[in-house]
Amino acid sequence: MNWNFDSLFFLGFGLLCCGLGLSRSQWLFWGVKKFEKLEAVLGKNYKQITNITVGLICIAIAVYFLLR
Repeated sequence: MNWNFDSLFFLGFGLLCCGLGLSRSQWLFWGVKKFEKLEAVLGKNYKQITNITVGLICIAIAVYFLLR
């Protein structure tokens, strides 16, 4: 395992985003701005869907950096 800044950063950011999504927080991972286009495409829970998706992508990147 290769513990470096990149793997720790992506792991921490991914866990933060997944935590925001699972707790149904009104915060997006980049702030609180409302995006009507995302809401139209993903529905009323677009913030939770976006946070969980970004979190899983960041965790996957962290695992890649750990195993590389």
